[in-house]
Amino acid sequence: MTSISSFLTSVRRWHLFALLLALPLAASAGETKAWVLLMQNPDAAQSVISVIAQEKDKLLRAGWKLSGEGVLSTEGGSNKVQLHRMLRMEPDIARRVATSPEELAANLKEGFVSEGALGYAMTQGGEGDVPVHCFSKGDRLIWLSGHHEQYWADHNGWKREPGIFWLSPMK
Repeated sequence: MTSISSFLTSVRRWHLFALLLALPLAASAGETKAWVLLMQNPDAAQSVISVIAQEKDKLLRAGWKLSGEGVLSTEGGSNKVQLHRMLRMEPDIARRVATSPEELAANLKEGFVSEGALGYAMTQGGEGDVPVHCFSKGDRLIWLSGHHEQYWADHNGWKREPGIFWLSPMK
């Protein structure tokens, strides 16, 4: 049986390689699919946003839950923020999503490394758009979209934070 640490390390290496290949290809398309996933654990839950279907499938097989799915834009603009996926391996595994250059810099100072820019999310939602909410517990942050996962977080000591962005609906 693979430990969660070695699994995440292998996913991270594979993801970085695939991200370098996938994002330039997606950039010409104007949008890319994105999935919000949660490893549910009351104290040390983790979430990740993936733009690679194979990574999403591998995480689901490993016990992660799909919290939401939508589309990121590959082009910036008004009312959009660029999402950066971030990871820290020490003192324990922690993930973050930076939505601004200031957040990116602050997370880098805390020992996180950027796994790359995923695409652009909207700062204001409309009809059918998929909201992604930030929750905290101590210094841990998770991002959730699904109502069941948000209910779980609200009832397991996670605090709803003001950070929110929207994905376009899947077509």
